[in-house]
Amino acid sequence: MNFLVVLFLFTSLSAMASTDHCPMGSNPCDRYLDCVEAVYPCGDKGYAQSYGYRYCNRFAEAEFFNPVTYQWRDATRDCLIGELLTIDFELPQLSCERIKRYAFDSHPRCYILPNPAQPDLSICYLPKIDILRVSQIVSIQDAMGKLGRKQIKDVAQVCITNLFKLKSNLNKNKKDHNMPIYPQNNIENLDNLNDLIDFWYSQIEN
Repeated sequence: MNFLVVLFLFTSLSAMASTDHCPMGSNPCDRYLDCVEAVYPCGDKGYAQSYGYRYCNRFAEAEFFNPVTYQWRDATRDCLIGELLTIDFELPQLSCERIKRYAFDSHPRCYILPNPAQPDLSICYLPKIDILRVSQIVSIQDAMGKLGRKQIKDVAQVCITNLFKLKSNLNKNKKDHNMPIYPQNNIENLDNLNDLIDFWYSQIEN
């Protein structure tokens, strides 16, 4: 098994387990405030309020083209919050900046493999129209900042690798290239797959 896959699997499982002591209320996004900000206050400039809670609510209100994207959104939300809850908030060397960096480091893992039980539920395989919608939700300032650009490139590199593996399997195992791969994600043939590969390459080049 690829090292990156093992890493994503381990961290995603840890994040899922860590949400057990932070029950979900009527608004799942409130966990950023109730279980992170309330424990280690960083104010309106800290990650929990200014980024996590804000974008969690934006994504909750967003409309997407494919039903699978809603599943990915919810799984990613739970993974991101779960990652934050793995932090030992009693560590003396902890700071608001470290929380922010840890959170951003977890973004690619949660975008790519939010739920290990559903490996095809990944931003890599979403329809391009929905990936573009995701990118529109994030402000240009956040997306083009140093941490934002790093996470986009990290995601793109892994997605390209995963999509090429999918393409290789398609070429090996399917004589008919029009047979569905992940039809629920709108990857219906080789052309769809190549289009996604080109898209993720463009994210590295930008």
